[in-house]
This record gives sequence, C-alpha cells and structure tokens, in this order.
Amino acid sequence: MGTLIATTLASPAAHAASYKVYTSSTIAASTLNANDGYCSLAEAVASVNQGSPAYNCTDFEPGSAALITLIEAPGKSYASNHYVVGTLTLNKSVRIQPSEEGFTAYVDSTGAWAFKVSSAANVIFYGLNIAHTGGGSGRVLWNEGGLTLSNTTVRGGNVTTEPLGIGGGIYNKGTLDMYSCNVQGNLAKKGAGIYNDSGQIPTLSFTTISGNTATLAGGGIYNVWATPVSGSIPANIQGTNVTISNNTAKAGGGMFNRGFIDLYASYIGHNSASGSGSGETCGSSQSCDGAGGGVLIVANASNTYARVSFQGGTTVEYNTASGRGGGFYSAGQMNLSDIRIENNQANDGAAIYGAFSGTNTYCSVEGGVNSIVGNVTVPTGSGHYSIVDLTVDAPHCFFTGVTASGNSSPRCKSGSATPSCPQ
Repeated sequence: MGTLIATTLASPAAHAASYKVYTSSTIAASTLNANDGYCSLAEAVASVNQGSPAYNCTDFEPGSAALITLIEAPGKSYASNHYVVGTLTLNKSVRIQPSEEGFTAYVDSTGAWAFKVSSAANVIFYGLNIAHTGGGSGRVLWNEGGLTLSNTTVRGGNVTTEPLGIGGGIYNKGTLDMYSCNVQGNLAKKGAGIYNDSGQIPTLSFTTISGNTATLAGGGIYNVWATPVSGSIPANIQGTNVTISNNTAKAGGGMFNRGFIDLYASYIGHNSASGSGSGETCGSSQSCDGAGGGVLIVANASNTYARVSFQGGTTVEYNTASGRGGGFYSAGQMNLSDIRIENNQANDGAAIYGAFSGTNTYCSVEGGVNSIVGNVTVPTGSGHYSIVDLTVDAPHCFFTGVTASGNSSPRCKSGSATPSCPQ
C-alpha cells in the first residue's frame, strides 16, 4: 500500500470542498446522472465549479481547500479502470490527485480536450496520467489560468486536423509549472508537446518532453512571446534538469523558439528537423524548412530578437537537420556557458548555423567548461562548415574556454568566429 499524499504543493483555496471519486467498471467518469448514486469525475468537477455538491457528490471536508481525490474501489485498480471523460472545464481552483503517494490515476479523454483551465482558476494535478484516447482530434490540456503539474504524464494528444493545430499535449497561455512530468507521444502542426502562446512557464523541473511529432514546427516545444519588448526581459520558459529528446518536426525538431528560454543542467538530444512546407520564415528571409534539429531561434514579428540561455552542464547532442543547424539554428541571441554541443549533424552548420544581423543577434559560447565535439556536415567538404556557418560574413560568434575535436572539415566559415575558430 502507498501512503496518504501530503500536500507538498500549495492547494487552491478559492472555495471549500473535498470530493471522492472511486474507480468504476460500470459507470463512466463523464456521467452526469443524479439518480445512479455514483459521484463521477464530471460530477465532482461540476460541484467544484458551482461551489456546492452537485448530482451524487458529497463534500467530505467542508471548510477544506478544494480537492478531488481519485480512489481505487475494491477490486478495481487504477491501471484497469481508467477515468474516461469527454471534455472537462475547470472554472474554479482545485487539486486533483490519487488517494495515496506513489499511485497513478489514469484519465482518458475522448473529446476536444481532457481538461481546460479557465483564466480565474488555479489548478494542481498530482500523480495523474492524462491521455487523449479518442478517434478524433483532441489535445490533452488547455490552460488559460494557473496550472501546476507534478508527477503527471501528458500523452496521446492529436490536433493535426484542427485549423491551427497547436499544442497537442499542452496549450498554455496562462501560467504553467511542471515538476517531474512526462509529455510524450503527442501530435500537432506546431508545438506537439507544448505550445506556449505568450504564457509563462516559470518552473519546468525534472521534466521529459519526448517522442512528440509536429507536422510543421516545434516537435517538443513551440514558444511564442508576442508582446513587443526592448532591452532585457526575463525568460518566459525557465527549466532545470529538462530532457527534450526524440522529437521531430519540419523546423525546430526539439524546440522552436520565438520568445525567451533559459535552461540549466538540461539535455536536448536525438531530435530531428527535416522536410519542406513548415510555413515558417527564418533569418534573412530564409525558409525554416529542415532547420534547427535541436533548437531553432528566430524573433517574432513584433519583437527585435528572441533568446536562449543554456548553462550548468546542458548538453545538445545527436540532433539532425536536413538543412541548416543540427544543434542550433539561430537568428536571435544565444548565450551558452558550461555546455556540450556534440555529435550533431546537418547540411550546413552541424553545431551552429547563424542567420545573424546587426549587433542584437549573436552566439556566445563563453564561461565554464565547454566542448564542441564530433559535429559533422552531410555532405562534407567545401562550403559545409561543421562548427559554425553564417548567412552573413561577420564575427557574430564568440568562443572562449572551448575544447573542440572531431568536427568535420571545414569547421568555421571565414570571419565567423571570435577570437578564432575553436578547432
């Protein structure tokens, strides 16, 4: 047996209620029926939204913070008895969790989304495995308010047939925090794992975003910051110990960034960008097709630049691009320190391809222990540079304290690196 869950994350306290929803093999979790004597997940959500018990639900702890506890009924395990819902909208604050620490409750959605969090709500999901399992289109989570995910898996979203097709796993335009989560196996046109639509993700911690596929751009993450800015701005995605792996897209296999991302001690590997028809325009009016196997950085139309800052032993490796930038394609700012850029592959700029212009866009690999190793262009030879290739012949990449070896020749385009090419 597990232990009762301690409330380690602050519970919402917008109103008072505590509801219990048991697994069932006979009554669907989406049921709204006042006469069956069963409090379904849909009925518990309706109770939270109206601020008082609805249908068959009982408030077991009046005066407590809003809570829905998912409980295994005798002989009806979580694994064999999923909570199957259509679409649920959370208009008020609540925490939803299994009854015991270390257990996972499964929520399957057949609708347009599993959960939508409204702008006025602050919601916590703990210990859930949430999936889109319907035959039609449907994303897993839509957040316009405050959403915290902990020990939660988001999988199986597919919005490739929707007109915009953004955010198969998670669409976020509010505030999203994630702790020890998995976002996997989702499909979208853009942002298959997560589409961050000018929202804030201040905490992305010990989370894996893997095996997601975008038919256009941003296999793992598509990040947008649409508000015009000048000068410095805090990141709208901040991550520590994040893994972004095995994602694919036509542009920005691991991540497509039109905003501001800071990562520390993270891993970006085995992502790929290939094909044509991404619909994205990169630096110097280039198509983004096949660019940025690991990371693609380009400013939004309303901003002068986009930025990534990767530190603390972050690794970018084994990413591939059929066009430019196996590890990185950048038309923005790259601040890299204590980083490994290794074994990436592209036609041009296996490690880094820069479409820089002016003084506001650049790449900097300085500070800490840095390595650029084993990056290879395909094909190799004249005009295909493995460490850094640029659209414009100008010294936009700065290297200090870099160990480099095993990169295919030629390595740095003439005049691209300051004070000199690392290898």
